Amino acid sequence: GIHATMCWETFQSKLDAPQMVEFFKFIDVDPDDAKGLFKLLDLDGSGGLTAEEFLNGAIRLRGNAKSLDVALLIQEVKKIEKHLV
Repeated sequence: GIHATMCWETFQSKLDAPQMVEFFKFIDVDPDDAKGLFKLLDLDGSGGLTAEEFLNGAIRLRGNAKSLDVALLIQEVKKIEKHLV
């Protein structure tokens, strides 16, 4: 498998690349939501995306942008729950 990770700075620097533009179109997410998307795709909270996290996230989020909003909300609720317990 591919074990390289991509940090936020690298992800951000690639946002204008044709492949990334197509990726955002494919998952129907506004590039302005890139930071939230990155955090959401970073399943292990490491601050970096593995190829597996990136691809699984793309498949999971394909649909309308509201899917991203719901997924971000779920993530935030889980964080809040951890602090309350």
